[in-house]
Amino acid sequence: MLNVLMNVVMLNVLMNAFGIAGRYLEAESIFHHIKESVSLGFTLDVVTYTTLMKAFIRAKKFDKRNGIRWMHSG
Repeated sequence: MLNVLMNVVMLNVLMNAFGIAGRYLEAESIFHHIKESVSLGFTLDVVTYTTLMKAFIRAKKFDKRNGIRWMHSG
């Protein structure tokens, strides 16, 4: 088994793969993991936000009226 250290770049790639597969809830879960892992040095960046938005758009689950507010909330 490979012992791989996760970083934000790898998590963004994983979010993108889930988005391409139409699995937007898994992409959202990774987004929240990054958001909750600030103490480990993870930070949300423009790539992370864009990748999550693309996952929701691909699944036709993104509401542009509420999407940005949701991503910045709590």
